Amino acid sequence: MDRIYETKYDCCGCTACYSVCPVKAISMIEDNEGFKYPVINGNLCVNCNKCKTVCPLKEKNNNNEPLHIYAAKNINQSVREKSSSGGIFSLLANYVELKGGVIYGAAFDENYTVRHMRAETMDEWKRFCMSKYVQSDLSNIFSNVKEDLKNGLVVLFSGTPCQIDGLKKYLNNTNTPLGNLITCDLICHGTPSPEIWKKYLEFIEESSAEEIGSISFRDKDELGWHNSTLTIRDKKQNIILTETQKDNYFFQLFLCSDILRPACHKCRYANFHRCGDITLGDFWGIEKHYKEFDDDKGVSLVMLNTKTGEEIWKSLQNSADFFEVPKEASIQPNLVKPAEESGYRKTFWLWYKKYGLKRTGQKMGYIPMSTLEKALIFVLLCLEKVLGVFRNFAGRNSDID
Repeated sequence: MDRIYETKYDCCGCTACYSVCPVKAISMIEDNEGFKYPVINGNLCVNCNKCKTVCPLKEKNNNNEPLHIYAAKNINQSVREKSSSGGIFSLLANYVELKGGVIYGAAFDENYTVRHMRAETMDEWKRFCMSKYVQSDLSNIFSNVKEDLKNGLVVLFSGTPCQIDGLKKYLNNTNTPLGNLITCDLICHGTPSPEIWKKYLEFIEESSAEEIGSISFRDKDELGWHNSTLTIRDKKQNIILTETQKDNYFFQLFLCSDILRPACHKCRYANFHRCGDITLGDFWGIEKHYKEFDDDKGVSLVMLNTKTGEEIWKSLQNSADFFEVPKEASIQPNLVKPAEESGYRKTFWLWYKKYGLKRTGQKMGYIPMSTLEKALIFVLLCLEKVLGVFRNFAGRNSDID
């Protein structure tokens, strides 16, 4: 077997195929956009086809529609203020910790690469709180979850719907008992390129001449939940950058869908058929339906999709301020359809490979330029045109000779 997927629109990078291979013939290799794809070593492959049967994108989405939908807030104000939305994930994680279980979620490593990690205590799992708008590196996480479940531990796994669907198919394929598994999927716009995130951080450090000490994608301290900012601080916790989503270069690339994984534009999970026991997201639009509930400190949209989700919520509800809402009031853009592929996506990647991230941002209008920078770019463009004319002239003379 030489390939698991047909096109890059058919691979979400969930690692189910990589994890299930019995002879370790599959590696996850970065492409030229920084996204990882499975590559098969033909010398090791035994053609068992497990990698294809485990793929979550090769079957119809038969996941559950929500049994209940809530608007919810953690009653602990300090927890909610440090959360991206309503602070409900913290309740789930604490519930599992009290049962002696383990929690898996996405966190920054020491280089601010986003990775899925394993946690047992609040000091460890609190790193999973707050959104990270980058595709996480799963590495060997699926096999770690399998071992924890086989050892009888309660496991909470939070992630994008495709990650959770891939995990469940992998566990079923390996005959792993699922009775202690709790899954929490997220309402997802799409997963941006880890390479662009890395280059963006390099650009920030170079521009500020400071080493990054902390990052919050959704800082609510100054402008509240509706206008939360990307805030980056140095090692002394002085602010290097704080910008709203509409003003920030990386966020504009993300929200305009210039840097999403190709499969995100064909996402089969951008609807109300959810693969997690519980779905969490921001309750955008709450002010239109239930204005009195919106204090601009964050409201979570909570969907209970299974009986397991219902039972867990019964244990959490005394720690939350919540009420049930109709499906129509809860609709979010990515519960209707996937993020459309940007008409500028190809242009962005072409220019990025040619000019680098900063100059591409200037050319696309995401980064303002000084008068000097505009003049320099004008001169460079003129030189490129002159060189192009010279090459064409030289080529014609060569043909004549």
